[in-house]
Amino acid sequence: MSEIVIEHVSKAFKTKDGIVNALNDVNIEIDAGDIFGIIGMSGAGKSTLVRCMNFLETPTEGKVIVQGLELGTLSGKRLRKQREQMGMIFQHFNLLMQKTVLENVCFPLYIKKMSRGEARKKALELLEIVGISDKAKAYPAQLSGGQKQRVAIARALASDPKILLCDEATSALDPQTTSAILKLLKDINDRFGITIVMITHQMSVVREICNKVAIMKEGQVVEKGCTVDIFNHPSSKVTRELLHDDVETDSAQMIARLQKEIQGGEKIRIVYSENSAFEPVVANLILQYGEPVNILKADTKNVGGIAKGEMILEFMKDSENVEAMKNQLKASGLEIETYNYDADKEDK
Repeated sequence: MSEIVIEHVSKAFKTKDGIVNALNDVNIEIDAGDIFGIIGMSGAGKSTLVRCMNFLETPTEGKVIVQGLELGTLSGKRLRKQREQMGMIFQHFNLLMQKTVLENVCFPLYIKKMSRGEARKKALELLEIVGISDKAKAYPAQLSGGQKQRVAIARALASDPKILLCDEATSALDPQTTSAILKLLKDINDRFGITIVMITHQMSVVREICNKVAIMKEGQVVEKGCTVDIFNHPSSKVTRELLHDDVETDSAQMIARLQKEIQGGEKIRIVYSENSAFEPVVANLILQYGEPVNILKADTKNVGGIAKGEMILEFMKDSENVEAMKNQLKASGLEIETYNYDADKEDK
């Protein structure tokens, strides 16, 4: 059953420079229990679309149907009531800085006229669910970005929503914290069956958590379907570009992680000649011992028609395999000597 139906929705804004068409004939169906990703670069219209889903923005044309109710036909009071079924979390958390974590989560409950005692009890239960019950008395300024987003999620869950709209909810977080927040959202989806809509420009977010996705560009949906199918067989240029950027980001993060792992390890200089220059000695080490080896420098020259060169390697700090790896390099016919990086810098 479709939880959210977007039918021929367009949205135009009047500006001093003229009319800006933020959305143009968008059609999407989101089923109950989905984690649905809406992805696109800045200006694609995805944030405008999510705000049309709860009528924070009124579409210029088209229909938004949520749980069988067409929002455009509801009175102000009924619309506000329907919005209680749709929690929302934002990129920059939107917490009340002068209130404690507990009071931030209680705030929507107070608006619903819940008693102070009942509100605090429910808020504590929600903080337990999102994993920060120990921060109930803290203020937002005392929290990390990931902790602030957990408070925002707890607050969004306070009204027992059936739908959770996440507008760039992880964009301000580092990769490790992003992964933890996505895991939390997946747990909430599994535990409560809440339909989640993820607005993002990060393909890695879609890949990790979403079962369906729509790709947007210039206010239009250019591709939509099951996430696995989109990743395996992208049909639009913008999707291929987003996938390419995702691969480059993953590679950069992996390199940064490996560099951190091997920082401070033993460094050696190896000298190779015609025969050994063509052997994948470093690749063989990594495959055999299952740990990274950093190539700090590699240089090959043709000396009298013979390939000569050197390579500076760095092993993982505290690795127990260094001597075995050095012996393997020697067995491959390579000359090895200890490399002093600081002394090398002074010589230069």
